[in-house]
Amino acid sequence: MYIAPTRFILAFLVGLTIVSLPRLASAAETGILELTANVEGALVFVDGELVGEIPYLEILPAGTHRIRVERPGFQTFDQQVRIAADSTVEINAELLRLAPGLEVRVDVESAKVFLDGEHVGTGSLVVVDPAEAGSHRVVVEAEPFGRWAAQVQLEPGVLTPVTVSLRGSLGSVAVHTDPEGASVLFDGKDYGLTPVTVDPVETGSHWIRLSLEGYSDVFRALTVDSGRKVTVDATLSTEGGHLVVKPSVAEGKVYLNGVALGEGRQEIGPIKPGLYSVRVTAADHTDFMKTVQVKDGAKAVVAARLASFNYGKSNRLVGPPEASRPVAQRPAFWAVLGGGVGAAAIGITTAVVAASRSSADAGTGTTALVPPETDVRYALP
Repeated sequence: MYIAPTRFILAFLVGLTIVSLPRLASAAETGILELTANVEGALVFVDGELVGEIPYLEILPAGTHRIRVERPGFQTFDQQVRIAADSTVEINAELLRLAPGLEVRVDVESAKVFLDGEHVGTGSLVVVDPAEAGSHRVVVEAEPFGRWAAQVQLEPGVLTPVTVSLRGSLGSVAVHTDPEGASVLFDGKDYGLTPVTVDPVETGSHWIRLSLEGYSDVFRALTVDSGRKVTVDATLSTEGGHLVVKPSVAEGKVYLNGVALGEGRQEIGPIKPGLYSVRVTAADHTDFMKTVQVKDGAKAVVAARLASFNYGKSNRLVGPPEASRPVAQRPAFWAVLGGGVGAAAIGITTAVVAASRSSADAGTGTTALVPPETDVRYALP
């Protein structure tokens, strides 16, 4: 019997569809299992097969499944779960701790943790779980911060936390620039190219200079507090001017925005346009301070005149050398002159007093011009 090709193909497709329908229906009968636990890293078993770790999210065939979650040192979670088609089952597995554990937190990321002489981890958080119950020696160290050690008692079923501070009063400074790759000069020491972290840093005032070819230098003064991290974000500019500082004394130390530049004449540039604080200091001289505006493409010149001072034992200002003064300004001249005038005045006063007393004794009734008790003083020029 002859069958047309078209009818044959149509019959084949209908038959294939009928055969595939049960399979398609079966494939649609699935659900989702979402599994979490109170312990990270616990292993997940489904129907006796290891399928992953917590947290676990997977599509499973609809029906009943055996779920097991386990981790060494904890009681195993074992439960039978029924998953309906097109549904999601959420389970939070609570694992009871059986063995002791140790959690060490350090304020230095590069810290190494040792338990009874064995290196058990590196970083700001190291967990030893499970651990053996009893007394253990815990050592934490990191260069250049130093070393911490203590005896720690671990109890069964307890995760013992230990917090270690190696940094103490030391801080740190993180430096970022846009664009990156600027050289970092921190308190006069080269720390490489940005981004970079200067760690550790003592508390107090510090200065930083950022330089990149084709861009203006950046000067910053900053303060680091105890145990704190300071972040410096600087956007470099292609615009800039120059600044020249000329101290009146060769040993004058020049500071720009609190940043020490050196002694004597300093020429800085290009630097970002704006206002800058200039300070110049020198021994036995008054400080010089001035705010200067630097403009793009221009040069600002600061003539720093420092006044000299020098105090002797008598706390009187010491002037020019004796030989270089005019005669009338020399102390010796006034001492001699004052002595002569004083002697003459005393002689005259004595004569007048004596004459007055003689007159009184003679009964003339003349009153004494200067009473004997009077303290006679003379103000010299």
